[in-house]
Amino acid sequence: NAQEPLPSHWVVIPRGHKIQSFTPTGRNGLAFEAKYGVLGLTVVREEFIAEGINEEGLSAGLFFFPDYGGYQSYEPSQNSRTLGDLQVVAWILASFSSIDQVKEAIEGVRIVGLDKTAVVHWRIGERTGRQVVMEIVGGAVHFYENTVGVITNSPGFKWHLTNLNNYINLHAGSAADQRLSQLTLHPI
Repeated sequence: NAQEPLPSHWVVIPRGHKIQSFTPTGRNGLAFEAKYGVLGLTVVREEFIAEGINEEGLSAGLFFFPDYGGYQSYEPSQNSRTLGDLQVVAWILASFSSIDQVKEAIEGVRIVGLDKTAVVHWRIGERTGRQVVMEIVGGAVHFYENTVGVITNSPGFKWHLTNLNNYINLHAGSAADQRLSQLTLHPI
């Protein structure tokens, strides 16, 4: 039922914990060991962290990106470097302490979808306040510096930045009274 919430739980990944990623054919993908302790909120399964942070202050979250993103196709011969999309947050938080480390390592993995109908994109943030958005479109990974801290589900990050232009009339505080013909309108 689309009205029911997704099952979610807190999860702790201790340093040294061994993790093996799922692929579309089972738990036979990328194997890695947690370098950093992680606290996260899972979705559906304990292995799928939707939002979390590690002991170095690196945080990450996933957001739905259907109709806009697209991963590389699954190749069973590449299982040893295949990472399921819903385990990317766990891999990032368990393995890295900075965005630059993630950007350097991402070319060494093949991110594939575990559910044919779901595609996601990711927010990654450092304790310094720096944030990026990572999107995969047509199998290619793109990183965008996120200086405004905006990200949500589809469409893509560039659209979200453009959409902010629709809200430039908003400001902190009360709106001024406005006259409409003979009527004075007061903010509520």
